Amino acid sequence: MKMYINAGISLSTGVTFVGEAEKLLIPDNMYQHWIKRRNMTKKKENTARENAEKEITEKQKDGRIEVSCEMEVTLKIIGGKWKLLIIHYLLDEGPKRYNEILRFLKTAHKRTLTTQLRELEEDGIVSRTVYPTVPPQVEYAITEHGKTLQPIVELMCDWGYENAGDKYIMTNAYCTDD
Repeated sequence: MKMYINAGISLSTGVTFVGEAEKLLIPDNMYQHWIKRRNMTKKKENTARENAEKEITEKQKDGRIEVSCEMEVTLKIIGGKWKLLIIHYLLDEGPKRYNEILRFLKTAHKRTLTTQLRELEEDGIVSRTVYPTVPPQVEYAITEHGKTLQPIVELMCDWGYENAGDKYIMTNAYCTDD
């Protein structure tokens, strides 16, 4: 028996069709294989989502997050691939628009930057101001609470500078005043 699959589905043969009107006639065994792979993928996605939801409900009690010590609080707030660089940039340069921050970070993905800026805003480290223009302009600035991180950021810069040695090549030395 042969089955029709709508366009847009990539088969194990590597053939992909792009238009919704196009259909592909394939043998039944390939169709069954495709269905099995699709169901396995959905099952993995559902399991990962359930595990994440379970972890959230276990860790949050009365709207508070359970941590093991004070250092974990700091790491939860400033931990993230770009958060410290964002904080350092805003501390040194003042308020910046989204695209300016994106250009400063160079290799950051838009989705990652947006997520990390939102997390910093939720934690009260960064403030977000939306200007009613077309298109809307968004500006990020460090808050008074965020300024309390300046000694930590400076110590991390100093430590990194002193311990870089020959192992690392600085492409953009943000922390030095050279």
